Amino acid sequence: MYMSGLVPQLYLSAAQSTQHCLSGGMDESVIYSFSIMGLQLGEQEEFEEAFRYEDLARDLSAKYPNTFGATRGMNGIVWCNMHSRSHPRQIVDYSLKSIQCGKNCGDLYNAGLSYGPLMWNLQVQGADLTKI
Repeated sequence: MYMSGLVPQLYLSAAQSTQHCLSGGMDESVIYSFSIMGLQLGEQEEFEEAFRYEDLARDLSAKYPNTFGATRGMNGIVWCNMHSRSHPRQIVDYSLKSIQCGKNCGDLYNAGLSYGPLMWNLQVQGADLTKI
């Protein structure tokens, strides 16, 4: 939704998913929604609240390792949240972790998407991308 310009719909979907989670219980499928809530709050310059959602998504990804929800949530974190308060090396490490998580559970789509932030942050660090 984000890449196709449907940002308001993405934020609405994340808010609805978060609300359903809070009212009816939580499982790993809502982790991505928390990373998107962090993105929206960051764009509104509500950084402390945005960081709480990022931390929640990270904690839940660790709690539900090697699942589709964790891979999707970790992908959301490396694309949408980490750049606000993380060093490029931390983003590289978390991108690699996200890629491995996706490989472990079979979510190669979201694992593949995590290569974008990985390559960007390797380049920022001065890596020779022709060797990668």
